[in-house]
Amino acid sequence: MDHARLELYDCTSFDLGETIGPYIRDCIRRDPRFEERLGVSILWTGGCVSYRFSVIGVGYHGPDGLPQQGPPFATFSVTFWRGDDYNVKEGLSIHILTLLPQERVVFFETNLWMITREEIIVAMPNLEALYIVDTVVQDDFLLPNPDGPNAHTKLLPSLQRLYLQDAQADWWPLARYATHQTSGNHAFSLILLGEAIHICPEMAGEMKRLVDEFAYDHDPRCPHRECDEEY
Repeated sequence: MDHARLELYDCTSFDLGETIGPYIRDCIRRDPRFEERLGVSILWTGGCVSYRFSVIGVGYHGPDGLPQQGPPFATFSVTFWRGDDYNVKEGLSIHILTLLPQERVVFFETNLWMITREEIIVAMPNLEALYIVDTVVQDDFLLPNPDGPNAHTKLLPSLQRLYLQDAQADWWPLARYATHQTSGNHAFSLILLGEAIHICPEMAGEMKRLVDEFAYDHDPRCPHRECDEEY
């Protein structure tokens, strides 16, 4: 089938650990079309978590375009009994990720920010595009632990495009990550979407020098007095 959808309702965490995870794993592994370039989307809204899988095309799509997704499409949605809590949704999602062929993932989208922890994303070495929704960009954002086994390496060596939607982001953590990811002449694009994020013109210019492409929703209302004359 080119399109498959399974919806589960009124689930508890006890129902899912050893059932839905292996079922999704087997569904993905049985279809040979998923064998090379896998797209994974894990999004939660209220009491529902949705897992969507597709095949990702190749080629350049530009800073305002997402990677092209094609069939087969497989979607699994889980609605928890009484909503359950964030930790349950996150734990189930991490469990499902560990069952997938993560080396095939080239596009990953999520609003479960803890999934971007080092031990999770390091298992996706061929990831080309990462789309994160509603995250907080902190000093260690997508960077390896300097005292850990991945120190002095890129956690995502194949990453070409990073999309941040509705992120709580400051300039310096973004600049630090951009510097890290572009080291060794690695082409890398940064796209900020959704609610406007203020970046002073000088900082925006520096970011454009760091990355291959830089796009963001510009907010002209500068909260910094020193930038007033530049707008």
